Amino acid sequence: LILISRSLPELEKVKEEFQPKAQQHVHLFDVDITNDQSVDQVFRKINRQKIEIKVLINNAGYFAVGSTELSTNDLRHLIDTNLIGAHNM
Repeated sequence: LILISRSLPELEKVKEEFQPKAQQHVHLFDVDITNDQSVDQVFRKINRQKIEIKVLINNAGYFAVGSTELSTNDLRHLIDTNLIGAHNM
């Protein structure tokens, strides 16, 4: 089982709760899915450790209330996370 997030400390909390139920080793990686180099780096780490990915569940994304009033930078971040990030994974 592989858990990926931008926040390694948050992943540690999830691992503590989930590990007893997982019945397998839980691998943690921090990655910014909006950054191509970050995604490439995490997949290189996974390959080096010979971890097989059988299923990918991408739960990254968000919605901004009042999206029509977003600044250009906020809209770019929303698109980078929800569209580009999903593509990168």
